[in-house]
Formats: sequence, structure tokens, C-alpha cells
Amino acid sequence: MSYNPLQLVIDAWVNGDDQEAAKRANTLTFSLYNDPNAGDNAFFNTSAQNAINGIILAIVDYCVKNNCIEKITMHNVSQMLNELGTFYYKENPDDFVEKNALDEYFKSLPQGNVAKMQYGSTSFAGEKAKGSILATANQGLQTFADKMFAKMTSKSSLDLKQVGFPKNLFFQLDENFLNKRVTVSFHKNDEKKTEISSYKIKVKALGMCNMNFDETLEDGDLLLIRYQDDEDPKKKYRLLYSLNFETLLDEKGRVVYQKKAGYEDKPEYKRQVVLNMKANTFPLKPKTKLTYSDKPTAVFMIVPDYDKSNHALASIFVKQLYTELSMNCNDTKGKKCYRRVHFLLDEFGNMPPIDDMGGVLTVCAGRNMLFNLVLQSYSQIEKLYDKEATEIKDNCQNHIYIMSTNKDTIEEISLRAGHKTPIGKSSNESHMDADNKLTKNADQQRIITPERLSQFLEGETLVLRALHRQDINRKKVRAYPIFNTKETSMPYRWQFLGDDFDTSRDLNEIDIPSLHTGLDLTDLYLDFLDFILNKTAKKEYMRKQQANPVVKNQLTIDDVIKSLIGLVKEKRNANDTEDIRKRLVQMLLNYAKDNIAPKTEEVAFLIEHSSDHAITSYLEELLKILTE
Repeated sequence: MSYNPLQLVIDAWVNGDDQEAAKRANTLTFSLYNDPNAGDNAFFNTSAQNAINGIILAIVDYCVKNNCIEKITMHNVSQMLNELGTFYYKENPDDFVEKNALDEYFKSLPQGNVAKMQYGSTSFAGEKAKGSILATANQGLQTFADKMFAKMTSKSSLDLKQVGFPKNLFFQLDENFLNKRVTVSFHKNDEKKTEISSYKIKVKALGMCNMNFDETLEDGDLLLIRYQDDEDPKKKYRLLYSLNFETLLDEKGRVVYQKKAGYEDKPEYKRQVVLNMKANTFPLKPKTKLTYSDKPTAVFMIVPDYDKSNHALASIFVKQLYTELSMNCNDTKGKKCYRRVHFLLDEFGNMPPIDDMGGVLTVCAGRNMLFNLVLQSYSQIEKLYDKEATEIKDNCQNHIYIMSTNKDTIEEISLRAGHKTPIGKSSNESHMDADNKLTKNADQQRIITPERLSQFLEGETLVLRALHRQDINRKKVRAYPIFNTKETSMPYRWQFLGDDFDTSRDLNEIDIPSLHTGLDLTDLYLDFLDFILNKTAKKEYMRKQQANPVVKNQLTIDDVIKSLIGLVKEKRNANDTEDIRKRLVQMLLNYAKDNIAPKTEEVAFLIEHSSDHAITSYLEELLKILTE
């Protein structure tokens, strides 16, 4: 899959909320630069984080204004830091002090600009400190300088909110409806137009509306969006759509059926629902998108244990997913995810710190999100989160002990399990004494000793449930620990999951769709000449660029055909008509199997009728190669 960690920043900025965009950028950079053991170097880490926040927001602002949002990538953030942060110039040859292009750009931004404020601490630093700050900033971006990760983080193939909200409606009205309330309702397409559900939505910046729902819809149902002015009853508008659920087809054009037990005879449908407009009285034609699915989403993060330089990306993804779901919870009835979300974080102790993890665990359960943190010992949390470690442990409702070799962890688990107080009896008997004494004493003992914990058998577990205060019948209970042993031992995986998960297959045997297949990073490069304001500096930078030109990869027909085949396998052309899909597949097969070169007129026809931007781009590249 493809994952652009700046997508949430882009969404907030496009929605007109630059402060929220700054918060999301800060969440991203926290995982890159936060180090609880930094000590005296904490200043440089914090300043580097702020500097990168400023660069991110500056690029977002520039790309949105210049209609090149696809160029908002972390790779370009790294490029801007290296290109402008290392470029010094003199306004006049006689000047003693050189100026830095990056500093001068941020100084030129207007007062109150959010990017300028983020970069501010770097501007205040002296030259020596500034060099250390920018060096630290560059070090944190090394992950995105790698070509493979740069490509993967330049596109987004997953809408994060679909994990907890698989059914969503987005539409955009005229900006004049800002802060107005519109009514959205779903109806059956029967004689009475029976209402399924109804919602009141407040129109946000740029006329955008986003709504999550959980109703069951069918092909042919109706979507009605209407507005009526409270002050002027005559001022009312309505927009009516008919829903068309399209059947999902595989690469050979065959119907894909559901894998859910009991539904194997029913077809799978595309996530995006086709909306057929029936009526519209709004001033402008609204942009409307409806996504719908009953299928759960699972995201597997495969992180190499032998290379920790890329581990930060996993922490960033987890926090961004939580943030996106939480924000959608706030805009949704019930204030929680419609589909329960489980975060199963294996090797949590080896992941870089997640921003505000203690706060996340405080409220996540109320939003229908559960975190499972798998550790080798408590010391891993204490090392990563320092003072926040206690809060993290206390906010976990259940602690399940399987095995550990850490003495402090074993001791803490034993103490958490509690004590018992057995009463012992002793007597002082004498054959010559008629008055025998019987004494009783109470000794405090551990319910389960550290020695027993360190000798658990396979399958034995100890469950500490300090916050469990009701049983399934909602009766009050005391949260005694549970020791699972013998018949209550944890079963082996093969005993109950062997039929559901085939572990004999290798990961390399699975085709993983990705939007960045065949991506040429040079196509996304920014021209940083636009960020240099001084004329003398512009000339010097241009001279430098001419001496070291960017070499664009020359694609061959083979390269383009392979990329197109990959995009077709990803079903990127699913919205095209059946005829267009077949013509494209046939053209690719003719070349792949029989080495028959595509005809220019056929390629031109497909360019005109293809709906996917990536496929169209490669077809245009193919046409250029054929006509040269």
C-alpha cells in the first residue's frame, strides 16, 4: 500500500483550518524528534521539530495555492531543507555576512503566518546553534531520503477513517452555505419513499460537509440533501440521488464474491457508490461522494527488526489513525467509531514513542477503540516514556502476564495480584502440664509468588483486571485476579486458528497493491527557485542547478506497460466502462504475450476515455514514446 503521512495535514489545510494543520504536522514530527533521554540536547530536538513543522506548512501552502497538491511529500520536505538550508549568498559582493535562503524565505512571510511562527525558534538561534538545529532536523528526515520510502510516502491508498467508519458521505456546497445546517436523509425507493434515517449537518469551511453513518442501504435507495432558510421559507433547495452499487470484478472480468460465512453466494460491491442525480435546485452542482462497505478493514504493519531507522513510520501511522478516527468521532452521533477498532501493537516496547500515549489510553475505550500493547517487560515502557510510563500502565484496564525474565516486572505483577492472610495455629504442649497453650498468628503472603510467576508453564496466564467492576449481567463484582491453568490454559494457535490462517504462505507470494508502482520521484520535485526572493540569489541558485541538473529517468515501453499492468491489477480503472477496461487489458496482453506494440490511435482513444489520473499519465507517456 501507499501511505503519505502528510495527507491529514493536507486535508486540514484544504478545509481552511491552518491551526489544525499545524497540530497534525506537530503530531507527525513528534515521532521523528522526541527523545525522552535527550537531556541537554532536548533544545535541538524541539527546535528541529519546529523547523520541520514550518517547512511542511510552507510547502502545503505553496502547493495548494499553485494547484500541485500531489507534490506535498516528506521527500520534498527533506529536499527543501537540503536545498535552501545549505544555500548561502551575499546580496552584494562587499557584504561581510552571508544570508541563508531558508531563513530569508520565512522572514518574508507575513506576520501571523502559521509556518513562520513554527520556524521562529530557529530564526532566533545563533549561527552555531542554527547549524546544530538544521543538522538534527536533517537527521530525522533520513527515512524519507531513502528512495523506496520516498516513493511509498508520496501517495495514499488508504482512507484512514474507513477503518472505524466504513460508510461515509462527503459533499461540497456553495461557500454561501457556510455555518448553515442542511438535512441529509436516506429513503427507500418505494411509493411512500419511506425514510431510512435523517441527519442534520452544519456546513463547514469551503462549503464542505462530512457525515458518517451506519444504516444498511441497498441498490436503488435514494439520497436526499435539502436546505430551508429559517428566515425565508421560500428559500429552499433540494438535491436527490439514486444509489447504484456496482459489482466488483477481478482483473479477468469475473464477479468477486464475498468470503463472509453464509454470504458466499452474494457478490462483493465496490466501495464507492455511483450516484445518479435525479433532481437539483441548489445554485451550483454540488460535489458528492458516497463510500459504503460492510467489510472490515485490517492494516498490517510489517516493520523490519534489523533496521530501526524506519520504525518511526509505524508510530506515526498509529497516532495519525487514532487522531483521524477521534476527529470523526466528534462529528458523529454517539461520539464513537461505528466499527470497533483494535490496535494490536506487537513489540510495542521497540516502537518509537507515540505522542501523548497516556492521554490516548485514557479516552480510547469510550470511542470504541481498544489498544493491545505487547511487551517483554514494564522496563521497556519506562525507558521510552519516562514519567508517562506510570500513566500508560494505569490506564490499561487488563494486564495479562504470560512470561517474563525481568525481575522488576515479575515483582510488580506479584504485588498487583495482591496478598492473602492465612491464620496459623501453634500449641505448646507438655505431658506434665494440664494447661496447654494454643496460639494463632496471621501472616501476609503473596497470592502468587515471584518464583511461581517466573516458572509459568506454556499456556498459563495471570489476568489482572483492576478496572473490571461489573460482570456480563451488570452485577457488581470485586476485581480479583484470574490465574488460568490446566483446563483454562491459553490454547495453541493451531488448535483453533489453523483453518482460518494459512501460515505456510510467504509474504513475497502475496500481491500488495500500491499507487507508487512505477512512480518517478522527479515528477514530484518542487522548483525551489520560487522560494528564493533575492534576484542575486536566484541567479546563483540557477547557476548551481545548471551545474548539477536533475536527471529524469527515461522510461521504455516495457517500463510503461509493466506500470499499467500493475495499475490494472490494483483495479484503478474500476470506474471506467466495461468496453474501455477490456480494450486496455487487450492492448497490454498483446504486448506482454505477443510483443505487439500498441497503436498510437488506440492509446490516444484510451487517454481520452480513461478516468484514472495515474493510468492516463502512463498512457500519455506511452504515446510520447511511440511518436518519438
